[in-house]
Formats: sequence, structure tokens, C-alpha cells
Amino acid sequence: MATFRSLTILPVILAVIAVTGSAEALVTVTTSVSPPSEDVLTYHSVPIDNFAWSMQWRDDLGWDHIEVCQSFLVGGNTDWNVDRITLKAREFGTSVADQGFYLQLWTVGDAHDYTGNSLISTQSGTFPGSGLGTGYWTFAFDHVNLPHGQYYAFLLGFDSGPDPQRFVNFIHAYSAYDLYPEGRMFCRMGTPAAWSTMTHLGDRDFDFYVQGIPEPGTLALIAPALLGFAGIAFRRMRRS
Repeated sequence: MATFRSLTILPVILAVIAVTGSAEALVTVTTSVSPPSEDVLTYHSVPIDNFAWSMQWRDDLGWDHIEVCQSFLVGGNTDWNVDRITLKAREFGTSVADQGFYLQLWTVGDAHDYTGNSLISTQSGTFPGSGLGTGYWTFAFDHVNLPHGQYYAFLLGFDSGPDPQRFVNFIHAYSAYDLYPEGRMFCRMGTPAAWSTMTHLGDRDFDFYVQGIPEPGTLALIAPALLGFAGIAFRRMRRS
């Protein structure tokens, strides 16, 4: 009987391990009139909504046809599992509803680098068919581990085009002063894709928020429990 009880613990251990894994899921988009306030790794808030830049299709070299990018630093001594990125939208076209998009995470060399170095993650989703509004758009995705001490950049682009009503104008800072020195806004444009800075030196950073949870992650947190289950099972098997 002791052997049977010990074997019944194994499915529990396997179930807990299965929960910690994550199957590929679509990026979801929610909107809010208020900025995020929890689990924020880094952010840049723009006080004036006078300036915005459009994410549109990337079929030519026009400055309105770009994928938008923003770099940031994971500072401190802690790695992060990032799973949400928020941008502030001032306006958007009628074709955005039900439109597919992709979100990528890249490494970049430093705060001034505007070239994606290594692609870390590509995930995709579809904008909601209804309920979109101006304000803060949060893109929630399967978490991506970002080790500390490295600069990264996120990129947003549409799956297809062209369509003059397929655009989202995201708020950014235009200033002679760089108020977010840990990153910069830039873009990718044209076919084939080419990285580029924005057109003016005063184009600084998007109004953005990067969210997640610091390591240790879920598996590290439950590891003692898993070891405890395994120890109980082993002792019961020995007694049997």
C-alpha cells in the first residue's frame, strides 16, 4: 500500500511541472485610460500628446510605412521574465480592428544603437474586432527571459498591407533633451527590411512601459516543493 501511495504522488509532480511550461499563445491586446502601475521593469511617460508616430505596413521606404521600435535596459542584478509591453495610442485607422500583427524582442548594443542585433522572440496576435480606444494599449504575450545588464528593443509591425487605414499613431517625446537615456525610439522600414533612426534628432522615445516579474521564475519557486514530493515518495518506497 505504501508503494501505491508513493506512485500516486508522481502524477502530482508531473502536473505541477506541466503547469510551469508554457505553450505558444497568441499576443492579446487590451486598452486602458490609465498607464500600468504593477510589475514595471522600465518606462517612459510623455507629458504632452502633441507628437505621434505611425506603425503602418512596411512595403516601401515612406516614413509612414514602418515597424516601430523602442530600446530599453534591463539594469540592476536581476533577470526579468517580461510578458507585457504597453504603448500609448493617440489615434488609429478603421482597418486596425481584426488586423494581424507581430511583436518581436531583439538585443541591441547600447542605448544609442538602432539596429536589432539578435532576434530573441517573435510572437503574433490579432487586434480586437471591437472595443479598441485611444489610450494605453497593452500587449500581453508568453514571457521572455531577459538577463540583466543587456539592452533590448521591442518591435511592432503589421502582418500585411497596404491599406491607408491600417495605422496606429503612438505617442512619443519630441525634445532637445533626452529624458530617457536608457533607450531610444527607432524603426524598421522598406523591403528588404532596413533599420533606421527616426527623421529628426528630437524624436526621442515612445510613451511605453515594459512589465514582467523578476527572476527567480515559477519553476525556481516551486523547486523545493518538487524536491519535497520526490523525497516523500523515495522514503515511502524504501519503507515498502
